[in-house]
Amino acid sequence: MVEFPVSRRLTNIALALNWPSFYVGGKNPLSRVKGMKILSAEIPFSYYVFTLDNNTFEVATTASGPWISVAIPVGNYTKDTILPVLKSVIEAAIAGTITVTYNASTLKLLFASTASLYFRFVANELASPRLWLGFNAGVLGFTGAGSISAPNVALLSGPNYLYINSVMFGQLTNNYLPTGFSKVNGNTGPQIAKVPVNCDSGEIIYYTDPDPQKYFDIGDSNTIQKIDFYLSVGTSETVLDLNGLSFSLKLALLLEKMNMDENQSGLAGQDRVVKRMRPY
Repeated sequence: MVEFPVSRRLTNIALALNWPSFYVGGKNPLSRVKGMKILSAEIPFSYYVFTLDNNTFEVATTASGPWISVAIPVGNYTKDTILPVLKSVIEAAIAGTITVTYNASTLKLLFASTASLYFRFVANELASPRLWLGFNAGVLGFTGAGSISAPNVALLSGPNYLYINSVMFGQLTNNYLPTGFSKVNGNTGPQIAKVPVNCDSGEIIYYTDPDPQKYFDIGDSNTIQKIDFYLSVGTSETVLDLNGLSFSLKLALLLEKMNMDENQSGLAGQDRVVKRMRPY
């Protein structure tokens, strides 16, 4: 039985779709499992880039505040649909007329105001939309009527990669991850595949392993009866909510072949093979 850490459980979404568990091996568990990998995947881009966890930032008319929290409605946006939303939420919080545009050459958002305007974003990129809007942590703005460009390119489609994870397999694989990467119960993992987000919201992410002949070594021979899978984006450890849709994976397992001695007819004196080894 796979034990799921309580902190990573899903409370308000369908566990069976977002974090499914499977029994493998038919009537009996699979034994002598030595390696594994994800060969392919089909994942709907039905998750939200702007969520209740990361959709708020602060605005003010001076660099020292007072700061007013504003929230981008949960969902996904394009460079065109995000502009009126940002204008609306900022104008509702402070005085002045706000104009928000997107520079197709620099790929950055531009904010103009008839009055002073300052932004403040928290350092934790998972707790604010600063990465998606192109901002750095801290305070940025101007006094009096003016304009300012976001320092970085807007990434409205969210992280460029998502991860296929498994609590069970992730802790068995001998893989190498950057310092500070997400862990489960203090152990390295649970990532077992890195999937490029190669489509827009509302479409399907298709993934094929670029080197299907190589497997993750999962150490000593293992017996597997049940396995779990879930998705996450970027450096987030939160289970990705696909909003009622399911994802598809093609899993490959490498099994150890055992040999046995088999007696043959004939005699050694007749230059015949009297015993051989064969797999079973």
